[in-house]
Amino acid sequence: MNEELIETLAHFAHSVWANWTWYMLSHNDAEHQDRWRRQAHTNYEALPDAEQESDRAIAREWLDEIGYDDLAAALRAERERVAELETEWQQEHTERICLEERVKYLGTRLESEIDAAMEAARKEETC
Repeated sequence: MNEELIETLAHFAHSVWANWTWYMLSHNDAEHQDRWRRQAHTNYEALPDAEQESDRAIAREWLDEIGYDDLAAALRAERERVAELETEWQQEHTERICLEERVKYLGTRLESEIDAAMEAARKEETC
């Protein structure tokens, strides 16, 4: 595993937790507690859009923290390079097959010419 990425995420996780804890401690009343209980017992998909957007904002912060855009760009570049290498390999593979077929053809042709020359030499010896 990438220890640097783990440390970055752990640092950010602590920051999110600490901010949430301070917020919760300063808003620790019955109304907030009821809402937090409801949210805690609700699947993400069932949350109202405004609450989902709050979670999306945190997800965006996580992606920013780990440099997602840089990682995504690097991944795209790597995929393009792999595609280029696959194309090069395919071309080289095709060329190699063509060369092998050409060598096989020339070998067969050479064998035929040798056989013909030997047959002609035998005929000359018997004459």
